Amino acid sequence: MPFIGRAPFDGNLNTLLDAVTTADNTAGYALTKDSVAYTPISAQSLMVSLNGVTQAPIAAYTVSGNTITFASNLMAADVIDYIIGFDGPKVTATLDDDTVTTAMIKDDAVGSDQLDGSLTVDINGGAIDGAIVGANSAAAGTFTALTSTGTSTHATVDINGGAIDGAIIGANSAAAGTFSTVADASGAIRAIPLNDQNS
Repeated sequence: MPFIGRAPFDGNLNTLLDAVTTADNTAGYALTKDSVAYTPISAQSLMVSLNGVTQAPIAAYTVSGNTITFASNLMAADVIDYIIGFDGPKVTATLDDDTVTTAMIKDDAVGSDQLDGSLTVDINGGAIDGAIVGANSAAAGTFTALTSTGTSTHATVDINGGAIDGAIIGANSAAAGTFSTVADASGAIRAIPLNDQNS
């Protein structure tokens, strides 16, 4: 169909709302679309026809949430011909690869569900490479610092001259002193405690 001026824009989301039945001495009415509450952007985003006359936003009606309130009470004989909501243009944005920076990502928006299962994590300069540590998987790498607040099991521990004071070893014994390390004939590292009690 011919027209004068700019071509109409197909992207506008114009929504014809459900019919509203008026009632005596009532100014406020719920707005719905397909029986679901509809909340307009503002009063100005609605086109309202009452008794064949287009109503002026703010002056003739206001909106709050999904409720439209007319400036004066309506009667059951009044007819709301239609209410159309203008939701603005439908815009779809496509980002180029490598254009989202760290600063653009909301804090705490990325968790384990958004990360790939094969990762390399740098902890204090010690690289841990391999599968995610879970119930039945293992990790291999080098730790520069390892802290455990629970129970840990280690096949080999090299203390390398570090002091252990007041730690409980076994069921009923305690150890205090400085540990040094030596290698046995097989090359395995062994720890020898230096007794502070001279016994």
